[in-house]
Amino acid sequence: MNAKETTQGREPAGSAAKQGTGAVFVFLSAVLFSIGGLCVKIVPWSPLAINGARNLIAAAIIGVYLKAVRHRIVVNPAVLFGAICLAGTTTLYCMANKLTTAANAIVLQFTAPVFVIFLSWAFFREKPGRRDLAPVSASWEGSFAFLSTALQAAIRWAISWRFCRAYAMRACL
Repeated sequence: MNAKETTQGREPAGSAAKQGTGAVFVFLSAVLFSIGGLCVKIVPWSPLAINGARNLIAAAIIGVYLKAVRHRIVVNPAVLFGAICLAGTTTLYCMANKLTTAANAIVLQFTAPVFVIFLSWAFFREKPGRRDLAPVSASWEGSFAFLSTALQAAIRWAISWRFCRAYAMRACL
């Protein structure tokens, strides 16, 4: 395929295959993340022990990959800061997943974009644009819909319990 055909809007050969492969990898990563969350729940260890084991496995796999491609490890303040943030994120995820329901841990993860926007504004004086706020508002609307449904169910249960209790009290009198 020559440059003229590419500029006329035709896709290069193989790009559809690459998109299909990309979709398969996204699907596989979603399945593996789900299995990871399930394993956090099932394994009878403390959240910190589970996180440590997960990080050791990840470090071994990344180490093998870096050795295979002969990539040199770079350590600088930015890399160290990123490593600390990643360690904190994975630790808190394991703790949240182990100590509460998986749904609550996922809802907590949906708050991350809000904090990014807020901290970007607070530290860098970056005003969020519409492209920033639209996905955040959509994810928050979904979270609120989930929470309001759960809250409504809890309120209905509490009201039903009160009526049952009141009925039982009157029946005893």
